[in-house]
Amino acid sequence: MAVMSQHPSDEERHTTGRDLRAMMDWIDTGWRE
Repeated sequence: MAVMSQHPSDEERHTTGRDLRAMMDWIDTGWRE
């Protein structure tokens, strides 16, 4: 697992980026309200 964490696959990077973007959108929505 440690090696995978240090060298994430393209799929893992894509999932992380999508989750991060979703969280940023969620925070932005909360601020607008």
